[in-house]
Amino acid sequence: MAEQTKNIDTLIAAAQEFAEGVAQTAEYHEFQTAVDAYHKDEEALELLQKFQTAQEQAQKFEPWGGVSTGGEEDLETLQAKVLAQPMLARYFSSQETLLQALQETNIYMADKLGFDFAGLTKPAGGCC
Repeated sequence: MAEQTKNIDTLIAAAQEFAEGVAQTAEYHEFQTAVDAYHKDEEALELLQKFQTAQEQAQKFEPWGGVSTGGEEDLETLQAKVLAQPMLARYFSSQETLLQALQETNIYMADKLGFDFAGLTKPAGGCC
C-alpha cells in the first residue's frame, strides 16, 4: 500500500510539474493574454455571443433542412464579422497555436511513453 501511495504521489508531482511547464511557454502566455483582453472587450464578447446564438439556432433547424430564408446568410455574415474582429482573431489564433503546441507535446510524450497519453483523457464510449 505504501508503494502504491508513493507512486501516486510521484505521478501527481509529475503532472503538476508538467502543468507548470506548460504555463511557462510562450504559447500559453500569448493565449492567456488574448483571453484576458477578449474578456475585457465588450464588443468582441457581444459579437461572439450573437454568432454562437445564431449557430445554435441553425443547428436546431438543420435536421429539417436548415433555417428560414436569410438565416444561413446571417450566420455566414456573423462568422465573417467574428473572424475579422481583431480581438477575436487574436484569441482564435493564440488558441490554435497553443493547441498545436500541446498536440506536438502529446506526440513526443506518446513516443516516449509508448501510448497516447492525451487519448486517455477522452470520455470512454459514447454514441458519436
